[in-house]
Amino acid sequence: GEEGWKGGSGLGYARIARFVGGVAYDRASSCLGRLATVHGRRRAAAPRADREMTVNKEGLFSSNDYPSAALKNDASGKTVLRLMVDEAGKPSDCTILKPSGDRSLDARSCAIMTRRAQFEPALDIAGKPMRSVSVTTINWLLFN
Repeated sequence: GEEGWKGGSGLGYARIARFVGGVAYDRASSCLGRLATVHGRRRAAAPRADREMTVNKEGLFSSNDYPSAALKNDASGKTVLRLMVDEAGKPSDCTILKPSGDRSLDARSCAIMTRRAQFEPALDIAGKPMRSVSVTTINWLLFN
């Protein structure tokens, strides 16, 4: 399910969807393995996530994070972004997959997630932390 956060003053709201973890990577790896088999090639087994990554969302966003340009324009929207997460759980390489319609909201989404989020990394089947991908939705809403 989804969990959310609501700013204390009611000016900003961000909801972070359940993180995908290594599932997308696993599916892509499985597909590549089947393609290699069809074409008569062998490839080394790719790492597989045994545990999805998680992030503590408590305190990640505050009402002060709502961009002033978006407040001025009464802008709200949903930003879908992709983060690369390293073995230590640090996110980087933020890519906007679906923009909110307001550039300041999209930029702030990436800035907050790459600076503040700390993931518990996905684990491979040997129990070792592994790089993974997170697809996240941030909802920016203004309340009157």
